[in-house]
Amino acid sequence: MIREGLIDQDDFDDFMKSVETVSTRIQHDAWKCKQGDMSTDDFVASYGHLRPGTYDITSPRYSSDVELYLRPIIDAAEAPAAVSGYWNDAIRTRIGERLSEEKLGVDCAEFEAFLRDAIEG
Repeated sequence: MIREGLIDQDDFDDFMKSVETVSTRIQHDAWKCKQGDMSTDDFVASYGHLRPGTYDITSPRYSSDVELYLRPIIDAAEAPAAVSGYWNDAIRTRIGERLSEEKLGVDCAEFEAFLRDAIEG
């Protein structure tokens, strides 16, 4: 979409910041934990099953050493950045028109939902 002039890099970056992933959730919750709005026990219960940098079942889980794996995430947490709004009406119109030209059979809202679901998944 950038190459085709439908969006610019800032629009792309804002959209990507609006996508909720495990990484964004852990950062938001780490901030809540750091601020005292979430207990460390709840944080560990939510993320302790994860393994640092891998899905390898033989790697230790975060919960195996909270001070080594999770405490640094909490300590380094920063307030989540505000998302400025990723696609305004003009962008949605351009994308919708291109989708129509390409005869893809979806509108901009459906396309956006597909992108979000695919990236989050």
